[in-house]
Amino acid sequence: MQKPKTVQLRKWHFLFLGGALVSLALFLWYWNWRKIGLPNPLQPEHITTILSYVVGILILGVFIFRLTKAQVTVMLVWLIIANVVTALVTVWVFRTYPNFFEVMQPVVAGTGYDAAYVADWQRVFLTPVIYAVQIGLLLLWAESVVMFLVRKPGDEPG
Repeated sequence: MQKPKTVQLRKWHFLFLGGALVSLALFLWYWNWRKIGLPNPLQPEHITTILSYVVGILILGVFIFRLTKAQVTVMLVWLIIANVVTALVTVWVFRTYPNFFEVMQPVVAGTGYDAAYVADWQRVFLTPVIYAVQIGLLLLWAESVVMFLVRKPGDEPG
């Protein structure tokens, strides 16, 4: 009688799962705003979205932990590029803020421009998302730096 074959999770499974959870969280944050409204106060749907983002970042951390030294070096370069692009997009969004809101907000006939709602949208919807993305990228970058310094060229973590 043969033993059943156990399936091991490869590092690329962690990349796919973490990326999918982070993408799902960003989509759900936007979808919740469209269906429920501004997340003020936070509702259970918003908590679920935040938890999926945090778990996605943790799983991406496991992915980085399982990389070899050469792969961590490439990951560092890509994370630096991602941080720079995200910072530039953040600057662009905040400099063109009311116009960015007009792009994100669907046009509904008969509704006027409400400055208080636009200010609340930036304060409770846009700013937390931008901070969370920046913090997540910086945490992954810091973990990549640590793994780069810790890993030896012959290490094969899996």
